[in-house]
Amino acid sequence: MDALTRFTSEGIIDPAQILGVSENLDEESDTDIFCLRHGLDLAQAGNVVIVHTHKTRKAPPQFAAALVNGDTRADLNGLVKHTLQVSKVSFAPVADATAATGMESEVCR
Repeated sequence: MDALTRFTSEGIIDPAQILGVSENLDEESDTDIFCLRHGLDLAQAGNVVIVHTHKTRKAPPQFAAALVNGDTRADLNGLVKHTLQVSKVSFAPVADATAATGMESEVCR
């Protein structure tokens, strides 16, 4: 929430565009459970997945975010590798993703 507060106070994000924020508890990290708890259809939900990519084995990782609708099954590895033309894609560890993006591990709706 600290990053979201900073982004709105600095004018980076228009607060009127934020429809709501809810804490994503560990036990509801599954989209099906989250939607059920909040009365959402899967088509109304989405997941942002932070990955790190490597253009070559020796290149430092770069980070990318992928937004996937809750009712969609995505081949992130294939899609991200193809879209960004990189040789390797891995899920970024939470601490690395937070440091690289300034995003906290929470769910927005």
